[in-house]
Amino acid sequence: MQGIITKEAVMAAAAQQCNDELTVIYMCTERLVATTPCSDPRAPFIVQLTAAAVRLAELVDQMLIYSARKGARPAPYRMSELID
Repeated sequence: MQGIITKEAVMAAAAQQCNDELTVIYMCTERLVATTPCSDPRAPFIVQLTAAAVRLAELVDQMLIYSARKGARPAPYRMSELID
């Protein structure tokens, strides 16, 4: 028998998974910024990608703070098992 999974626990698990993936994205964009000259036509897109990663990090932080206030703890869940 499975225990009851609260929406806060689901949010915490999703936020934790997003945070893990975001770490990879952010590291890659930082590398791109460091190795792409400003004259490269892709440079503005790289800047936008980095800004989006920062915004997503702020959103994930808010999700983790909310779920922590509700007493949820991040735990590994397979999202496909939680969503019917």
